[in-house]
Amino acid sequence: MSSSTAKKIIGWIGKALLGLIVALLALAVVGAIYQAIATERAERAHPPPGEMVAMVGHELHVNCIGQSSPTVILESGLGNMSADWANVQQGAAKTTRVCAYDRAGMGWSEPGPEPRDARQISGEMHALLAKAGIESPYVLVGHSTGGLYARTYADRRPDEVAGVVLVDSSHPEQFTRSAEGRKYYEPFLTFPVEGVYLAVLLRVVGRDDNTSRGSLAGNR
Repeated sequence: MSSSTAKKIIGWIGKALLGLIVALLALAVVGAIYQAIATERAERAHPPPGEMVAMVGHELHVNCIGQSSPTVILESGLGNMSADWANVQQGAAKTTRVCAYDRAGMGWSEPGPEPRDARQISGEMHALLAKAGIESPYVLVGHSTGGLYARTYADRRPDEVAGVVLVDSSHPEQFTRSAEGRKYYEPFLTFPVEGVYLAVLLRVVGRDDNTSRGSLAGNR
């Protein structure tokens, strides 16, 4: 192959790669524009049913209905939002005040600061209730991982809590309390999806996923 032919082939390859890069960048820009428009339309079509409360650098959504005391605070599980409590909230609101809120980055709430562990999240819930003028005593209802947040809140501020209801709640030692538990959960650490879920749960209770095979300590 002559040097001129080789140069032509290299030139064609270079142009093809450049065209591919330009096309990918164009797709990325179009995708970002589409996502921004779709998000704006969705926000207009589905505004938050409650109020947006200004925190430090972000806003959290809380929706309260009903009257009387104590106030029931509904804490969702991992990946869930306040709207998931709609039927429960409406039923319980017949006898007392019931508030469902979205943790930072969920539902209508904006993303919040790291780390997203039980101490951080229970602290944000305390600040949210104070700024929204939602007075104690509270009955905290926690579903799944929300049960860990409810337990942490009650442990840190027992004077504000009249009771805690755990609905199919996660447990701080659910991965290590028994040999069967360790045997079942440890293989998931090597799976890309389940491993991420497990790492999130470990962070919820204030643990680093690198020490996941140890005993889970309480989170104060």
